[in-house]
Amino acid sequence: GSEMCIRDSYYAIGNVMATVLNPVLTKGNIGVTSTGASAANVQLLQDNEVNFAIIQNDVAYYAATGTDLFDGEDPYEDWGALCALYDEVVQVFTLNPDIKTFTDLKGKTVSVGASGSGDNFAAGQIFAEFGMTFNDVNPVYQSYSDSAEGMKDGKIDAAFCVSGAPTTALVDLAATANKPLNVITLEDEHIENLMAAYPFYAKTVIPAGTYDGCDEDITTFAQYTALCARADVPEETVYNLVKTMMENADALEAVH
Repeated sequence: GSEMCIRDSYYAIGNVMATVLNPVLTKGNIGVTSTGASAANVQLLQDNEVNFAIIQNDVAYYAATGTDLFDGEDPYEDWGALCALYDEVVQVFTLNPDIKTFTDLKGKTVSVGASGSGDNFAAGQIFAEFGMTFNDVNPVYQSYSDSAEGMKDGKIDAAFCVSGAPTTALVDLAATANKPLNVITLEDEHIENLMAAYPFYAKTVIPAGTYDGCDEDITTFAQYTALCARADVPEETVYNLVKTMMENADALEAVH
């Protein structure tokens, strides 16, 4: 019985993994535990409360280096990544037709993510890359789903979302707003700079048609949701899990 700990969207994926894989796993089975966010999952792995966890790779990096969220703590060492599960895509979205590029956010009301969230960390890093700070906008600190609601009412001009694309809140916004949704394309040079500064980022493209009204490919960047394991989980257990995942990738995708 390998306990795997997860947060909201991760919890859904953990349950899909348990449903699809438990009947075919030969080395134990998956039990899913609902937890806080990625930082809590790192702690649970470190404290030997769980064997596997789903962790966003920026948080994994901070934990392994004792920086940012884990500033001042000893680096966490007794665990490692097995594979990436999906891209957590950085999406800066707006219904305001005047906002075409990132620098057009100046002077606008912008939701920069809930305080202390992954969205908020990513937003700060992008602002810095563009030579801006949150002082250049009227910042609002709330989740992207709340921001999407606020955008319909015209209270918010733009918002940050770090999530798998398509993101449900954005799909709903594109379908129900009476204006076209725009996800801002970020220029290659800025993406390259961010990747050089933060090794957990990778360039990605949101394909045309992912959202209603987004008829061209959108260039942005992403971090990854990673499946991690404690270093002392037997190698054959880890091998069996990853091999079974790869052999059943179509079934996992069909369910989620």
